This record gives sequence, C-alpha cells and structure tokens, in this order.
Amino acid sequence: MARKAKIASRPGPAVSPTVGKRAAGGKVPEKSRLNRNLLILSAILLLTILVYARSLNNGFVAWDDPTNVYENPFIRELSGENLKTYFTKPLLAMYTPLVYLSFAVDYQIGGLDPRTYHTTNLILHLVNVSLVFMALWLLTRRTEIAAVAALLFAVHPLNTAAVAPVSTRSTLLYALFFLAAFLAYIRYLQTALKPRHIAVALGLFLLALLSKSAAVVLPLVLILTDYYVGRTFDRRAIGEKIPFFALSLLFGILTFALREDFGQIGTPLVFPPVDRILIVAYSIAFYLFKVFIPINLSAYYPYPVKVGGLLPVWFYLAPLAVAAVGFVLYRAVTHRARELLFGVLFFFINILLILRFVPIGGEMVCDRYAYLPSIGIFFIIGWACGRIGDRARGQAVRWKHLALAAVSLYAMAFSVISFDRIKIWENSLVLFNDVLDRYPVALMYYNRGNYRYERRDFAEAMEDYTRAIELDPDAFLAHYGRGNVRMVGKDYAGAAEDYSRVITLNRDHMNAYLNRGAARMIQKRYPEAIADFTEALRLAPGNAAVYLNRGWSRWDMSDQGAACSDWRKALDLGAQEAAAILQKNCTK
Repeated sequence: MARKAKIASRPGPAVSPTVGKRAAGGKVPEKSRLNRNLLILSAILLLTILVYARSLNNGFVAWDDPTNVYENPFIRELSGENLKTYFTKPLLAMYTPLVYLSFAVDYQIGGLDPRTYHTTNLILHLVNVSLVFMALWLLTRRTEIAAVAALLFAVHPLNTAAVAPVSTRSTLLYALFFLAAFLAYIRYLQTALKPRHIAVALGLFLLALLSKSAAVVLPLVLILTDYYVGRTFDRRAIGEKIPFFALSLLFGILTFALREDFGQIGTPLVFPPVDRILIVAYSIAFYLFKVFIPINLSAYYPYPVKVGGLLPVWFYLAPLAVAAVGFVLYRAVTHRARELLFGVLFFFINILLILRFVPIGGEMVCDRYAYLPSIGIFFIIGWACGRIGDRARGQAVRWKHLALAAVSLYAMAFSVISFDRIKIWENSLVLFNDVLDRYPVALMYYNRGNYRYERRDFAEAMEDYTRAIELDPDAFLAHYGRGNVRMVGKDYAGAAEDYSRVITLNRDHMNAYLNRGAARMIQKRYPEAIADFTEALRLAPGNAAVYLNRGWSRWDMSDQGAACSDWRKALDLGAQEAAAILQKNCTK
C-alpha cells in the first residue's frame, strides 16, 4: 500500500491511502484524478463492448450448452427444490451452485434466447474489467498500471474463450468475486485494518468458491499482496488468513466429494513421470507465450502424440522457458523489484491448479484458463510503461507516452483478433470445423457427428462417426452414434454390431443395451432382445421405454402374461401409450 507522503512505484505499509499527488511529484486534486480515471475506464469499457457486441448474435453450441442450459430442467424454475439441487448436485462434474443459479436467472429473463445468456457473460466481463482497473489503481496509485492491465485484459484474444461461449460462465463468475475480494482486501490494508473490510473479503471469497473451485488460491494472493505493500508478517497477518485457508480446504474436499467423475480421473494416454514434467513445463510456456503473442488459438488443445517414443521438440525446449522465468524471479528478489515479482507470482498462483500434473481427459491446455492469471502479466506490462517514463531523465513524459502508445497499438491488434475470434462460437458447426482445421481428433469428429445427426444429416454424421472410430477404435460414444445412424438407415445388423462394441468398452451403457435390444427385436431375435432389455432395466429400473420394448418382444414370443405385466409397469412409470396397448391386448 502507498506511503502517506508519496505515491511510490513500491508502496509501503501505511494504513491510509495516499491522495492528491503524482508519483513524480506535483499535486493533483483528488476529484480531477478520479474524473480522469473514470474517463479512461469508460473508454476501455466502450472498446470492450465494441469488440464483444457480435457475441450477442451467437447461438448455443452443442458442447456443454445442452447440459448447462437448453436441456437442463433445473433452470426452468427458481423453486426451493431446484435451489436445493444447485447446492447439492454438481453441474458437469463441478460444484458450481451459483453458475446453476445464474443460468436460472437468465432463463427467467429470456427463456432459451441465447442473447440473454451472452449478454450476461458480456456484463460479467465488463464488471471484471472494472474490478481489475479499480483494484490495481488502489493497490499502486498508478493510473498507467491500472489502465494498461485493464485494457489488455478487456480485449485479449485468449479471453474470448471465457466470454463468448455461454458455458464458460463459471470462469467469469468466480473471477468477479475473486477480484472483488482482492479489492476488499486492499481496502482493508489501506483503512487501518478495519475488520469489516476483511469480513467483506471473506464473504466474497465464499461466493467465488461457490462459483468455481479454482478460487481456492485466493489466500495465497492475499499473502502476496501483504508482501507487495511491505506489511509485516506478524501474528495478526497470519491469523486473519486462517478463515480463508479453512474455506479453501473445505471447498477442496467438497469439490472432490461432489464430483460425479471422482475416481475416473485420468486420460486414455499414459505418460511416464518425465513426460508429465515436460507437459507441465510446456503448459506454463504455452500460457506465457499466448499472453504475449495470441496466435493459432483453438477452442481445444489435445495432448501430444508421441512419435518414435518422443514428444514433439517444443516439449523438450519448454523447461528452458520455465528456467528463464525462474531467473527473472531470482533477479526480481535480489533487486527488490516487487512489481515484477508480484506480477509473475500472481500469474503462477492462479495458473497452478490447471497445470496437468496428472493428465485428465483429452485436453492439455485451455485458453480460458488464462483469464485470471493473465492479469499478473498485464500488471507487469503496465508497470514497465510507468518505469520507462520514470527512468527517462528529462524526457519522462515523452517516453511514457511512447510506451503507452505502443501498448495501445498492441491492444488494438488484440481487439481485431478478438473481434474475429468471437465468430467461431456462432454455432456448433463453425466451432467444430475451426478445431478440426487445427486438430483433427476423434472427439471433435464425434461432436460434429452429433451436431449433424441432430439435424438429420445422416450421411455426413456417419462419415464423422466413422472417422472418429478410425482415429480411436475405443471411442465407444462414436460407436454408439454410428449405431444410431445405422438404425435410422435400417441397417439393424450393423447397428447391433456397433452397440455390442459400446457394451464391450463400457458395460454400464444402458442405452446401448436398449438400442441393441431394439435392433435385435426388429430382426426377430427375441431371446437376445429380451436379455438386452433385462440388462438395461438392471441399469435403469425406472425406464418405461425398456418395459414397452420388452413387452413387445415377449408378446411376439407368445408370452402374453409377461408382456402385459411389462406394459402395466410402463404405464405405472408414465408411458401413456401403454394404456392403448393394454386395452387392445390385455383386457381379457
């Protein structure tokens, strides 16, 4: 925090904010300073709206949006029962009750109009941009640091992956409460440690945790902030962090306890320990590189494919990049460059949890994961602009203006890239095609196959599912999709073959048993069909469709009593068509 008599580039541990002076000396009325800051922030927000306005015309995409929004029955009504669901059931395997709630609020406003959800995302991003500006200005009392960081954060192409898709709401929401808690903590340090500010920070931290578990690192950021302002790490400084760490621990446990996929963490690819280290190093280098040079962006980055037992060459060079960053940290410590150290550590603290120390799923890195960590790098760029001016003897204003002009051009280039990048979330087909142009992987062919199947483009869906299977013969979902296409085309033998492959790879896939049973029933292979339906009922005892199908198979085998029993059960489970079947066949 800034000392009382000066606004220094290295704030001190004073307990009241410095007002009325520039870093270089002359007095400036506080009202003029605030008006100037408000004008700068307004310009940044206006540019952000111009860049992201086209996202309001995007639709939903068939990649998380079905589960989150348009097929989610729990957002249709803000009831007590649904609120209970938000706080007790994970959404897409993550404990994010406030995300559930935000989608429900959007539904009450606009139903399933995608513009409502995209508007909310844009509003959240605008609030986050404002919080970045306010927090960094309050922390440093340097307008150039706050303005540069907020500007680059506002329009950076990496951040389109957090704002443009509807289902990345959790990133925006947790970042909002995280930054608000950070701001409240800075106020706490600058108001004689008044308890109400630390209480507000703790409450906002809880809201951040209820939005996304990635917020658990906030206590480390608070400690980093103490270091930056030169606060003595005494008993009070330690004691006030205990509730924050306790919440982090609690939500860490809660996240794993409520994850539906807990115990299934892993990836089909197996990497030895050395490769895992290289993957982590590459991921760090990836995020740093993309923050500075955001080219060749993708909505999906798969794990590398080893050729001849070796990873691509960039993975072996990545540790050198990490070592260079380590050297920068060392120099920052030895030269007491607190701003540089603060920015780098802010980046690393916030990116720590998303590094794949244990490979998970099929995605190695993700653009939106840099949303909050990138603020640390933008902070350094803003500080560097101010430092250039401070060090340029006799020409401070000129050099500072040149540096800020260069950053402005940099931001304009980002704005153009971001404006163009937003269009890839226009619809599912555009999104999947964009990924496949860069990474022709099985998952994306499967996703595009689903999109085409839903639109009854069966021939193209068959091509996508088949290509996915060629790339990954164990992709059981692609086999399931192709089986469905074959059912539509009345290739019942081929469909049954695909469903059998699904069952071999995943013996608990209820729909594969149901559909294979249906294919066999049409082929008049009734005993096998009944066996499939019975197995499906073991996995889903309350499925009326299975009882209907098994009833028909038993009827065709002249087992009328068992058939009528199945149809009565289907009726009890809500299958109204069973009433007519019972009346026609089972009234005697």
